[in-house]
Amino acid sequence: MPLTVVTQVVLCIGSWRVAGRLNNFWQAEQQLIRLINGLLLTINAMVLVQWLVRLALFLNHTAYSAATDTYLRFAAYTVIFILGVVICWHKMKQRGWLDLMPHMAEACAAIAMEAKEATAPVRPNLLSDVQQKVLVDTIEAVLYNKKLFRDADLSMEQVAILTGAPRMHIAEALNRYRGETFHTCINRFRINDVLEQLERAKDKQAAADVSVIAFEAGFKSKQAFNFSFTKVMGMTPAEYLQLNNIRL
Repeated sequence: MPLTVVTQVVLCIGSWRVAGRLNNFWQAEQQLIRLINGLLLTINAMVLVQWLVRLALFLNHTAYSAATDTYLRFAAYTVIFILGVVICWHKMKQRGWLDLMPHMAEACAAIAMEAKEATAPVRPNLLSDVQQKVLVDTIEAVLYNKKLFRDADLSMEQVAILTGAPRMHIAEALNRYRGETFHTCINRFRINDVLEQLERAKDKQAAADVSVIAFEAGFKSKQAFNFSFTKVMGMTPAEYLQLNNIRL
């Protein structure tokens, strides 16, 4: 038992240090590692408390109460249960299952908005079709030439300054001409950048580090990358790599 406790403490400290060296792309994993380590250290602390209680009672020539042992066991099992729930929650989030809930809410909101717009007067466009096309081409040229999409904190205000177009014109042009939001447009560029990097790795017959490529493309987390990639490509990154015989 002492060897087990010492080993777990060393493991927690070591994994904590490794997690600290990960970049922000692995932020969710960093939080999970820290939480798991905290729960494991809590269990080890309970074991240490049990030893100290036993030692104190032994030195005082007092009998050890089985009730104390029961309470500590119950607390330890509770922590282990929480640990299992945390891991399952992270796995569901990683696979995108939890992302269905907010998108269901968005779908319901969109249906309600469509019903409202059906009975409301149609708002006239601020830009003509030609102006929308020209502005969209300008936006995409700026994004591609300057690689602005690789900035994880890129905002519409920054694009508005570089294009000289108001935010409302940018939003209208993308929505009416491309049928997408600003956020969707940026993620499309990021996914295309990831695909280009993967193709280059395949042509060179080199291994591709998808996490590094996605982080450099502007994605803040693996969950955001997986969700956007699946939405755009209709398959997960792992399925794409397997389908195209790209080595990791």
